[in-house]
Amino acid sequence: MKKQYSYINFVLIILIALTSCTRSSDPFRKFLGSYRNYFEANGKIKENRYYDPFNRFSIQIPNLVTPGRVINGKLMKDGGTIGFMDDFGYLVRIDVLTAIEDKTKAIFSAQNSKSLLPILRERFLNLYKETVLDSKIIHQEYSQWNNVEIDVFVVDMKSGGSFTDSSDKRDGSIRTSIGFIHGNSFYLLSIQPSLLTNYSKDPKIDIEQRIQSVKSLLDTIILY
Repeated sequence: MKKQYSYINFVLIILIALTSCTRSSDPFRKFLGSYRNYFEANGKIKENRYYDPFNRFSIQIPNLVTPGRVINGKLMKDGGTIGFMDDFGYLVRIDVLTAIEDKTKAIFSAQNSKSLLPILRERFLNLYKETVLDSKIIHQEYSQWNNVEIDVFVVDMKSGGSFTDSSDKRDGSIRTSIGFIHGNSFYLLSIQPSLLTNYSKDPKIDIEQRIQSVKSLLDTIILY
């Protein structure tokens, strides 16, 4: 009888852990692998699209390996971050900065994009350097998307490494981003590839492939 109670207690502990833990506190995930999905964000999901709670945008949820899909983050009236990821290292991240005061609304306009975009790019690069000190931009270009100027840049976040010297570029340390201004908001869409992704060994082609993957996802965004 004592053995039976011990077994029941063990099962109850497992069930409570699996139903009450968040991704960050889940003690079993790293041992059991991808056994469940998480949605820890404000906003809503409908017909495989994520909708910003402040009605600024929606985006098609990227193709993530499931189970193990994680969608988390928090978007507020003045901005925030929403991330989509899986256990194979694939990460899609959307950062939003929204001007809510009249003085800053006048600055956050498409007319000022040429002067604002490089400043915002440098701001995010400095944030990356807080994690990886020697993060550096290895490619940057301006382009157009739906008559909007976009800032395209690729950041090498590999500590002590070099993009051009790396023989295996599936490590996910290269983040490709597209920034743009719409209305009173700045958006930054970024992708770090899955460990299953294998790009070209030619650095130039590699960068082109990474940029194309972000542009393909950018085409699924609807701005309101």
